[in-house]
Amino acid sequence: MNSIIAYDYSKLRGRIREVFHTETRFARELGISKVSLSGKLNGRQNFTLNEISKMSQIFNLKEKEMFEYFFHLKTNRKEA
Repeated sequence: MNSIIAYDYSKLRGRIREVFHTETRFARELGISKVSLSGKLNGRQNFTLNEISKMSQIFNLKEKEMFEYFFHLKTNRKEA
């Protein structure tokens, strides 16, 4: 069975809003289009290692924080 890994970028989205206020401004700083950023944040495309590295520098993330921002898996838990 093939399963698709889905990452939760909610913490990253929050940091983008906090620092850049819009995804468009952040995409420009990252050097990609808003459409490309949107596709990546919505799981239709993957971030490249270079993009992850650049975002870590932009947000001054420590190595231990990178997991929370870029590799936190979405859960399928439904609240009762």
